[in-house]
Amino acid sequence: MHFASGVVRPPFEAACGFLQITSGCSHNRCKFCTFYKDARFAVSPWEEIEADLDELAASPWRHYDRIWLQGADSFVLPYDRLMRVAEMVYEKLPWVKSIGAFARVTNFRNKTEEQLRNLAAAGYSRLTVGVETGDDQLLTRMNKGYVSDEVLEESYDGRFERYRASIANL
Repeated sequence: MHFASGVVRPPFEAACGFLQITSGCSHNRCKFCTFYKDARFAVSPWEEIEADLDELAASPWRHYDRIWLQGADSFVLPYDRLMRVAEMVYEKLPWVKSIGAFARVTNFRNKTEEQLRNLAAAGYSRLTVGVETGDDQLLTRMNKGYVSDEVLEESYDGRFERYRASIANL
């Protein structure tokens, strides 16, 4: 398996299969985070992704039905690439039912509502979004790269909420 840094995932994703499709963090400027300071953001080449999926497919350990995408915010990738990753996952690992990942609030801006619905239908679910706080002064001080109005716009009134609703309707 190709891992540019250690495996970082929420505890509730511990039973997932892991697949690195990005390394590092596209933002990597939050003052409190130390996870990705030694790894520049990079997108994994298709050859590595396919080789890792082949390795997972050949492994006798198949006690998972979910893939966790490694990288601080794999959901930053363009829609077409995320859909191709899903196609590859389900082609090589037919027992997998869903795909999880870290996402930043800002990752939803580069996708249309229709694309978000399609991603949800393709199995992208329960994305972990690190909001940390709704206090604008603290968000600015910690250099999160957005303010609370953007969190609300994307998560409660915006595309992220519609994405969550589309998952509920599957």
